[in-house]
Amino acid sequence: MEQIYADDYLHVDSNGVVTNKAQRIGEFKTGQRTYTSLDREEVRVRIYGNIAVMTSRDILHENAISAKLPEQLRTTLVYAKQNDHWQLTKAQTTQITSEHADQRREPTAQRATGSPISLAAPSVQPQTESDRIPGAEAEREVAQALQDWAKAQVERDTRVIEHIEADDFIFTSSAGAVFTKRQEIADLSSGDWHTISLALADMQVSIYGDAAVVMSRMIRKGNYKDQDASGQLHWMDVLVKGGGHWQMVAHHGTRIAVP
Repeated sequence: MEQIYADDYLHVDSNGVVTNKAQRIGEFKTGQRTYTSLDREEVRVRIYGNIAVMTSRDILHENAISAKLPEQLRTTLVYAKQNDHWQLTKAQTTQITSEHADQRREPTAQRATGSPISLAAPSVQPQTESDRIPGAEAEREVAQALQDWAKAQVERDTRVIEHIEADDFIFTSSAGAVFTKRQEIADLSSGDWHTISLALADMQVSIYGDAAVVMSRMIRKGNYKDQDASGQLHWMDVLVKGGGHWQMVAHHGTRIAVP
């Protein structure tokens, strides 16, 4: 774990709790958290320059002192290539609600069948070395792109959404559902996604060459298909600079549990 986790590693669990590298490893060292099995399905890996984005559906059996975590999760992992090897820099998980969950299988049976990995060709081509911009300026541009995206969600401005989201964009909702760019735009156009207000806070932007990972807290008021979707969530967004502007390739939301 010390070797695989990057120094800026952050983990958002299915309750919306954020831990850093030292805290996460400490949970395993002390026995506060132990896994009896972890089986990964629907694995998809996309590589953009020096970062890799992996999405999956996980079947997890875990013993934790604080709580027994849900068995089915949607997971997004972001790896960065640093010093000639890949390190895990950001991780986020979301519980799959019953309406989106498949029938649970025994972990031993799942391991026997195996889980194929899909290596997908990215739709965004990273910038060349000469096109890259200083980190501070990149952070400002990324933050602005996210603010523009959030505003477009409220205004249901699909033109802006089309511009900011990459063609291979993956949206993991706080219910564990997965949407493509086309599905999200269709839901916005039809009114199924209806956002009354959306505010971003505690934004942390990490730049990795021609890619960026943003961790933030979102306060949303709205509904999806007449079901209340209001509340506070942790967001993780991955953006890549290509074609002269930043484009979102992944978005993952996890509801923050209220004690």
